[in-house]
Amino acid sequence: ARQLQSVFIATAVAIGCVFSQFAVAKVSPVTFQNGDEAKQDLADSNRRGFLVKIPLPIDSQVSSSVRQSLLRLAEKSPPGVKAENFPIVVLEFDTTGGKTSGSELESCIALARYLGHADLSRIRTVAYLPSPRGFDQDEQKTASLLSGHAVLVAIAANELALEPGTSIGQAGIDD
Repeated sequence: ARQLQSVFIATAVAIGCVFSQFAVAKVSPVTFQNGDEAKQDLADSNRRGFLVKIPLPIDSQVSSSVRQSLLRLAEKSPPGVKAENFPIVVLEFDTTGGKTSGSELESCIALARYLGHADLSRIRTVAYLPSPRGFDQDEQKTASLLSGHAVLVAIAANELALEPGTSIGQAGIDD
C-alpha cells in the first residue's frame, strides 16, 4: 500500500510539474487518489494535494515563504476532516541545480520545527526528492543528493518519498 501511495504522490508531482511553472514556494494544486484505495472508484476517494517547490539552498526568504504557503494551505483544510482525508502537501526539493548544500542552519531549523507545529495539524506533508531524470525521458537532469542542513527539513515531514536513484547525504556537511 505504501508503494502505491508513493506512486500516486509521484504522479501528483508529475502532473504539477508538467502543467505549472514554479517560483519560490509557489503552490500548485493537484488531485490524486489515496494509494490504499487505488482499486475503488475515483469518486470514492479523491483527495486534494498540493505541490510546494523548495529551491536550494534554503535561506530565510525561502523558509519564510514556505511557512506562509503551508499556513495558507492548512487554513483551507476544514476542521473535523478525518486524518485519512487530510490534504497532502508534497514538498519537492529542487536538487537539479547542483547546489544542494549551503542552506542556512537557522532557516532550516525554523522550517523543520514549523512542519511539526499545531498550525499544520490538518495537512499531511511529504518531502519528495525527484529522480535525476526529468519527466521527459530524453531530458537528463544533473541531480545531486540532498545534503546539508536542508536534510533537517526533509526528515521533519510526515513522510519521505525518494525516487529510485536518489538519496540523502550528510546533514552536517554545512558545518
